[in-house]
Amino acid sequence: MRRSLFVMFIAASLCGCTSTSGGSSGSSGISGTPAANPPAAVKLANLDGLTHPSPAQVAEYQQALTTLDKGCGGTDDANAALVYATRELEVKDGVHDSELTIAQAVAQTAATGAVKDCKDLFAAFATLRDPG
Repeated sequence: MRRSLFVMFIAASLCGCTSTSGGSSGSSGISGTPAANPPAAVKLANLDGLTHPSPAQVAEYQQALTTLDKGCGGTDDANAALVYATRELEVKDGVHDSELTIAQAVAQTAATGAVKDCKDLFAAFATLRDPG
């Protein structure tokens, strides 16, 4: 229960910090020219160490974010914040999944449409990945 609340708190805090003025579309800023505020997919790729991700790499992140958006609502930015919060929590527990791994794993479950709030899915994922 504490882990679930922590993920939700961190994500809520990050959602305000990561929003873009361009909405939830992940298509702007990918063409190779740096954007002042890149799309959420690019931000996640950057967090995974891809400083200049290719369009194909960005497309992988965007596909996971789109699946999350469709499966349980939210925006690219809000769901990217949940991915980031989950990864930060995992790192504290000694688990080192990439942003892409987390986004894809949770998106798989979100695609079923069984859950209407991604926060619960991310909390469950983080709990299940806890090594201790």
